[in-house]
Amino acid sequence: MDRKTDAELIQDAETEINRLMEGEPFDKEVISSCAGKFRTISMNGEGLKNNLPGLIPAIDAAILEFYPHRGIWDDVHRSELLNKYISILERIINEDPVEIDEMKKALAFCAAVRTGFEKFQEKSP
Repeated sequence: MDRKTDAELIQDAETEINRLMEGEPFDKEVISSCAGKFRTISMNGEGLKNNLPGLIPAIDAAILEFYPHRGIWDDVHRSELLNKYISILERIINEDPVEIDEMKKALAFCAAVRTGFEKFQEKSP
């Protein structure tokens, strides 16, 4: 089986969060992979800018659509936002209480970041 793209990993997590919201069994490992991807971006923004030029701007543009009232995103603010959603994903993984509204916001955020990865992957050779 081919290795999944980052966008596909995030989309799989969206599917699992939807399953949870519908009261169906869900795969925690899939959501954990998404949280791990977000953690990598949060902790390595500067390194990713150098190693994968275009990725961080694509993600920032997607996040800006999600939070249009913000001006620009820097590593600190991007990390704070990612950490907020990592926390929600970790609570889901640990089966801690998570409000439906928080899950919906996490879904929308995942979709925004996935869009950033998709745009980046479209431009990558």
